[in-house]
Amino acid sequence: MHRSFLMFLLVVQALGDGDLCQTCTCTTSDDAHTLTTNCTNRGLHHVPGEWPGKNVTTIRAMFSGNDIPTLEPLALTDAVVEIVLSNCNIQYLRPELFAATKNIKFADLSHNLLLAEEISADKFKGPYNSTSYEPIAIEHLNLAYNKIHSLGKNVFEHMPNLKILNLEGNDFRVIDIHTQLAISSIRKLQSLNLANNELTEMIVTAIEHHENLTELNLSQNLLDFVPAILPTIGKSLEILILDDNPIIEFVSETFSGLPNVIELSVNNLTKLKYVNANTFASMPKLKKLSLSNNVLLKEIDREAFGTNQSIEEFYLNKNDLFRIDYKLLPWSKLHVFEFNDNPLDCSCDLYNISKALPRDITRVENGPYCMDPRSERYTFVYNLKSDICLVKSKYQTQKEFIQYHFSMVKVALIILSVVVMMIAVVAAVLGFIRYRKYQRNMSYPYSQTILYDPVHTTN
Repeated sequence: MHRSFLMFLLVVQALGDGDLCQTCTCTTSDDAHTLTTNCTNRGLHHVPGEWPGKNVTTIRAMFSGNDIPTLEPLALTDAVVEIVLSNCNIQYLRPELFAATKNIKFADLSHNLLLAEEISADKFKGPYNSTSYEPIAIEHLNLAYNKIHSLGKNVFEHMPNLKILNLEGNDFRVIDIHTQLAISSIRKLQSLNLANNELTEMIVTAIEHHENLTELNLSQNLLDFVPAILPTIGKSLEILILDDNPIIEFVSETFSGLPNVIELSVNNLTKLKYVNANTFASMPKLKKLSLSNNVLLKEIDREAFGTNQSIEEFYLNKNDLFRIDYKLLPWSKLHVFEFNDNPLDCSCDLYNISKALPRDITRVENGPYCMDPRSERYTFVYNLKSDICLVKSKYQTQKEFIQYHFSMVKVALIILSVVVMMIAVVAAVLGFIRYRKYQRNMSYPYSQTILYDPVHTTN
């Protein structure tokens, strides 16, 4: 056996706690195959040197909230291991962490103090076998909320089954070339979380070859626009999360090339004011849309969706919407619709929407409300009656007012333009006449008239 692996076993044995279940809470499933051990907040300073239970096939171990500055390799077992080591003040990782637990499927190392230098390929090697290191079985790796700014290009070479990678809350202000190569090497990647990293763009090289990537989380970054490189994974992407970004606008090209997106979350976009026509038309399979807490969002174009779309869940809470157009969606197909806390004017649109919505949609008394222009009081939307269709809302009045003044300004500008053009033509004609007269004077053979005075004529 390889010398480093033998040394690893000696270290593990030296760390033995005796019976771990005397310190932690242990439970076994009814069939005795699954062991769950809860060591949360137990004041531990290292992982156990031996796992309890000899015949279990699955071990679920929780070590959150302990103080483990250096994480030593896990104890030997053939069982499938799922381990949580979050909030443990981990700064250092020993090499071959999972060499004795090659069947580990889930590892949570989030909310620790790990730097980029500690996340390297030698920490995730499997057991040594004659000439090479075997892979480990890990499918879900959580490295969120550490201090990682870059990844080595070969960091995942011993994890061929990795499907879910969480890098949220680190220091990836840019996706450098090494990190791009590292992420692109994960051939089975299905879910990538890069939230809360101050990213201003997403690099195409990192994701362009991921044919299995179904979920991408880019929330809490500094994106001004939806990344134009998303169509490179458009065939597989089903869940897209863009919350908490300063995205400026949604237009018809924003989500083009994403035909298979089922869930879209665009909440807390601090600069979004309008959703323009055909914004969501390129996502015919979209079922769940969350468009809430956009404090500047004033208007959603009535043609924002395509004619072939069937949204089932629609969240429009806490925006700055004065109106929702009845022709926006086929309301009868919704299963969930929330639009509380908007400064809505009571209107015929809202009345028709309330009547078209299925009866099983929750109707709670704390909302939604609209302002009745007749009484200047808030009214429960689902209590509106048909007579509201005879009343012009503030939005309609303001729109007509703006249109009237725009028309008047337009007419005034046209008249002014005509007058300016006429003055320009007259000035041009007068200028031309003066110019021609000047040319004639200049071409006359005598520039001055010669006068003779007969009084001074000599004899």
